[in-house]
Amino acid sequence: MTDELKKINHWYKENRRFVIATVIKTWGSAPRIPGSLMAISDSGEFIGSVSGGCVEGDVIRNSKHVFDSEETAKITYGVSNEDAWTVGLTCGGKLEVWIEKMWKKEIWNEILKCQETGNSCVLATDGKNQVLLADSKFTGQAPDRQITDAMKLCLAKGKPDVVGKDENTWFVNVFSAKNQLIIIGAAHISAHLVHLGSLLGFETIIIDPRGLFADKQQFSVAPDKTFKNWPAEVLDKFNLDQNTFVVLLTHDPKIDDQALHILLKSGVAYIGALGSSKTHQKRVQRLKNDGFTDDDINRISGPVGLNIHARLPEEIALSIISEIIKVKNE
Repeated sequence: MTDELKKINHWYKENRRFVIATVIKTWGSAPRIPGSLMAISDSGEFIGSVSGGCVEGDVIRNSKHVFDSEETAKITYGVSNEDAWTVGLTCGGKLEVWIEKMWKKEIWNEILKCQETGNSCVLATDGKNQVLLADSKFTGQAPDRQITDAMKLCLAKGKPDVVGKDENTWFVNVFSAKNQLIIIGAAHISAHLVHLGSLLGFETIIIDPRGLFADKQQFSVAPDKTFKNWPAEVLDKFNLDQNTFVVLLTHDPKIDDQALHILLKSGVAYIGALGSSKTHQKRVQRLKNDGFTDDDINRISGPVGLNIHARLPEEIALSIISEIIKVKNE
């Protein structure tokens, strides 16, 4: 669960009264993406942000109207010569913010449950009504077919959207499961990769059947989970979906290829494999011999990582996590 949602949960437990402001559209170089949110209490305290500091003050001022009237406020912010340094976006972008009353407690409880169990869900709101879709079930009164179909599509893609029009406009926000970073192989690079992955909010998982490697490898930041098993023994424990990113670091075909046989048949977002171009070509040939197609094999990023001429283990880890972030945000 993100820090923002943890703090919002404290407000629910304390029976605080607050409103929620959410970025629903962006244009140009807006500093926050759709779905970014901030909660504002009736005393003016706030959690999160919608612009990184540019327009928060004005959003807080507008939240008072929502408290008083319980009506939705929809506001567009952009750059103008007169107010670029007051309520404009000095970065040159443009964004639309939707301010609404706090979500119903039953809705919040379902969001919380999904976050705690590692599942994704989507929340649709028209400013007055709120509907949650999680585990194929709706909480709240389901809207019409167009909106429910849009909710299912947003859940599948993992991206928010504005759907409908005029009086029937809904914003569908996505609360994704925590991204998983699965690292096959406990190596020096792995330690740096775990550190960077944890810093960027990934659940970090080490899998390595070579007990000696997992035992001796020193992690400055411990992985969330460690398995001294073969990939085939544990990979089925995880949701191998669009929120999962996997890096193979063992240099041992017996281990890496076993993982690839599973991963290439799954829906993971990213597969990276350490090794030189020559090593990768040997890997490709083995996979072809095992019946995998070119389309299957092209899913593998090998040699792994962005080309930043990395040499040191920490530099290689940086190149790998940078490529993962690039894929995640595309």
